[in-house]
Amino acid sequence: MPKQAETAWQKLLGKRRKNDGVEEMNSILLQIVLAVMLIFMIAFFLFMGKVDGEISRLDELHQKMEQAERTELLHAVEKVTQIYRIRYGLTEFLHIDPVSGEKTFDFSDVIAHGKAVSATPQERAFRLGGEAAYRDYRSLGQLKAQWMQEIRKAAPGIVDRHLAWLQEIVKERIASVKKEVLEVQSLAAAAIQQNYVLHPDEVRDPEIKKLLAQLKTMPETPERGALIAELTRRLQDLAYRHLAEVCQIPLLDREK
Repeated sequence: MPKQAETAWQKLLGKRRKNDGVEEMNSILLQIVLAVMLIFMIAFFLFMGKVDGEISRLDELHQKMEQAERTELLHAVEKVTQIYRIRYGLTEFLHIDPVSGEKTFDFSDVIAHGKAVSATPQERAFRLGGEAAYRDYRSLGQLKAQWMQEIRKAAPGIVDRHLAWLQEIVKERIASVKKEVLEVQSLAAAAIQQNYVLHPDEVRDPEIKKLLAQLKTMPETPERGALIAELTRRLQDLAYRHLAEVCQIPLLDREK
């Protein structure tokens, strides 16, 4: 009897082969395994969703802590900046407009009529501050180390975690303070230069005296413009030399 006919006949008579029970058991076991795997997969995805949520909250907490630490470091940088601004005498001349916030520097108690005003707190601050700035900026590496040391005192325990970021902030701030020192010295030199322009008879430099004499008789020509530019440069150099003499300070290098 063919196999297919035999199978149909056995089903019709309700008969089973010996291995039918094994196949049915395997089918049941397979369904159980699939059900267990489905439960496991659901539990796994629920667990991963919870883990992702916890990681997200931890990341958010870490970011908040990092921001709080950087804010604390910025406060420390501001504190150290003010220390060095006082050290260089900048606060003696600074005036801040209460409305616009504009910063201006007043040198009326430092330079008057082309000469240094002696025995005033502003003149002393200008002189001692200039000396301190000259010493400090001769070695930028040492100056940065001094800043970092002061910041560590103001914000202990967190500097190393933000070292690269903080070093860039300190570098920018050191350059900014130097710019203020240069501005103070250039404005003081400008006061001396203005005095030379108003009182050319006080000029002792022979080349400048020659340029002044030429300008008195030269008509308005392109050559006259070039002569004025040269005179301005020489007067500026003379003013800086005179400023260093009358205030007894070595000036910062304007080209750096």
